[in-house]
Amino acid sequence: MRLFSRSAVALLALVGLTLPMAAHAQIAPDRIPLQTKLNELMHLREAYNDALNTKDVAKLAGMYAEDAILITPDGVMHKGYAAIAKHLADNVPTFPHAVITSDSLSVYGNMAIDVGTVALHPANAASTSQRYMTVSQRGLQGVWKIQRVALVPVGS
Repeated sequence: MRLFSRSAVALLALVGLTLPMAAHAQIAPDRIPLQTKLNELMHLREAYNDALNTKDVAKLAGMYAEDAILITPDGVMHKGYAAIAKHLADNVPTFPHAVITSDSLSVYGNMAIDVGTVALHPANAASTSQRYMTVSQRGLQGVWKIQRVALVPVGS
């Protein structure tokens, strides 16, 4: 009497050969899954939008790297953390309610490029929009810092 058919033996052999390969194909400990990075970046964008709308200048400034560059819609370039923090302190308190919407988010290792729209809704004026492109870098502790931002007004 046969205990296993030939196909059952073949299946067991196949499983026995593929299990070590599957275990070996696991993500290396020094690699961060793409979905983790995407979730972290979405959280960064949401936190930025929340800080902008609550006028939390310190939190906003803390999201920028020391050597960051911010180009505002009027073409002015603010280089470095101190210049960006000053710009934010001077302008955020009167900034209208904003809604940030990403159109494209690409991750390249520990760098990311986010492109989208900032819709501005002032209390007593017509809404306007700006297009943005942000480059961010993930640090060793998993904290993303904004490296570059360029804002462009949407034509009417």
